[in-house]
Amino acid sequence: MAEYATTIKYGDRSFYLSISGEDVYFSSSNKTGGLTLKGIKHKNNQMIDTSTGKPATNYQLGQALARSMK
Repeated sequence: MAEYATTIKYGDRSFYLSISGEDVYFSSSNKTGGLTLKGIKHKNNQMIDTSTGKPATNYQLGQALARSMK
């Protein structure tokens, strides 16, 4: 079961991010679950950008959200 992690704003909408193991999910209506957030993993209690291996900034989370919604 996924756990709620944080809320991010993208454009004029809010999205809930949740985690389960290393996977990160997003949804605009559900705080736990949804679609997989591409390019982001949860490791050591941080959301990691898989392309850099570093903690993801809010900007990078927004970019990952845009990729994942295509």
